[in-house]
Amino acid sequence: MNPGSLSFVIAAIVAYAIAALLSFISVGRGKTAATWPQLTLAIAAVLSQTVGLGVHCATSTTHYFTSPMEILWLLSWSVGINYVLILAAWRIVGLGVLVLPLNVALLAASIFSRYPGPAPFGALDLHPFYPPHVLLAFLGYGFFLSACAISILYLRAERLLKHKLFGAVFHGIPSLERLERTAGRCVLAGFGFFTLALVLGGYLAHAHGVSSWFLHPKMLAAEITWLVFLTLIVGRATGRLIGRLAAQSVLVGAGLVALTIVLGHPLEVDEDHETPPTGTREQLRP
Repeated sequence: MNPGSLSFVIAAIVAYAIAALLSFISVGRGKTAATWPQLTLAIAAVLSQTVGLGVHCATSTTHYFTSPMEILWLLSWSVGINYVLILAAWRIVGLGVLVLPLNVALLAASIFSRYPGPAPFGALDLHPFYPPHVLLAFLGYGFFLSACAISILYLRAERLLKHKLFGAVFHGIPSLERLERTAGRCVLAGFGFFTLALVLGGYLAHAHGVSSWFLHPKMLAAEITWLVFLTLIVGRATGRLIGRLAAQSVLVGAGLVALTIVLGHPLEVDEDHETPPTGTREQLRP
């Protein structure tokens, strides 16, 4: 990570950390605090990340986003955007207790993660559909992970209600109906972005002659993830997959999302048919 980008990442970490502290205080006291301080800090953090990403892309000769540093950075950016949208639209203040510390951890990890440095552009990087594919995939990841955090809050609130523990933490969490409705919206949005990313990814794999790309471990995990969330959406629409079971299904889907992220991309390397490069390209993923 170059010094110019690093300064923006550190600024984002500070903003997220302060917003997380405010969220903990709000939930711990059991009061419905004003959302504008957390929203302002989160917006500032997302903007800082966006500028940092822009600096990184401008000073690199690749936008491939397959190194651990770049994956963590882009994932944090997506989760941050989702948090801002959810807080602004539905005021789920307690969500910051889970999402904001996660973003601090992701950004901190990105600083110490391996980045092998820039590499010359390959034919895949230059394809006009590749940037939208990456962006859509990570936006989908962000919405799915946000739905996961909301589902955790749902399960926690349900447990407190079941045991009649009406303390400060319970009063700091929104109603079960509100949490379930917001999680459902996040799943729908994430599913839309993820579906488009899969379609573009399949087209790119076909266009670059990647053999059996649909059987690659990452693609299999992505396909199963898509089916899990499709089942959840259909189940919610028919009233057969709601409440606790729906929240647990989101957690399963989020686990598959994490697996999809860490698995190597089928477009990175193909032993039988290499993507035609415009220069020598080193493998970015360790």
